Amino acid sequence: MHRIIYLYIFLTIQFIIAQDVYSSSDIQDKGIGKNKSYIISTTIRLGKDSTIEEAFEKAFNYSAQTILRRRGGFEIESSTILQEQDNGKFFNQMISVELDGEIKDYKVLEDKVYIKDNDIYIDYKFQFWILKESKKDPYFQINATSDKYECNNGEKLTVSFSSSLDCYLYLYNYLPYENKIVSIPLSSSALSKKIVNEENWSAKLTAKFADECSDGIQSFEHIYFLAMKKNKDILFGEKLVTYQDFHKKLKSIPRNDYELQMVSYIIKK
Repeated sequence: MHRIIYLYIFLTIQFIIAQDVYSSSDIQDKGIGKNKSYIISTTIRLGKDSTIEEAFEKAFNYSAQTILRRRGGFEIESSTILQEQDNGKFFNQMISVELDGEIKDYKVLEDKVYIKDNDIYIDYKFQFWILKESKKDPYFQINATSDKYECNNGEKLTVSFSSSLDCYLYLYNYLPYENKIVSIPLSSSALSKKIVNEENWSAKLTAKFADECSDGIQSFEHIYFLAMKKNKDILFGEKLVTYQDFHKKLKSIPRNDYELQMVSYIIKK
């Protein structure tokens, strides 16, 4: 209680930079078998008008994502956009549906507040237990990015992709509000594009504001980059499927045969 009162007083007289993840530790594996757990530390720099609850939520989400990304095999990009969209509803949905590993339980081992260079920091240490680990290919690594994570309607942006192994790239648009996954053709005659290892592929997209994926002021675009070792359309020619059907089809593929990453950006009206 004293700590919360002190933080409140301090925040009223100091201008603090935006709340951010300041640092994160390596993952420490603990135990074996069903008792295996993972320990990670994350430091949050508290921003102006931020609360202890918001700092904890950011530290927890970031730590959980890191554990699941490294031990579960799914890459989440621009996660703050997902949390902004409907207060994290879609991030929580991803944990339960998309990830190979799921958070079963967790424990807060430490939460320590301190001041450094007139900024407030909170150190959190979490211990996570997950339901299962991924059987992904450790040598199959992909990287998908966008040159912009916020743009205006009609503005051009460039998405880029590279892979550590030869693969076939498929793109999909994820529409959370409609619970749909839509296939994006990579040419007039093909859904996929062959990528040679270490090749840097890029494409220009036009940002289009979508009312059905917006809060009225800004809309949210989510693009899946699916890399397959074999040229196989998991939708079998279907251009649109439900979110659940997409992941059901994906889980029918051996986990070491594909990698999936999502890139998100915000479109201003």
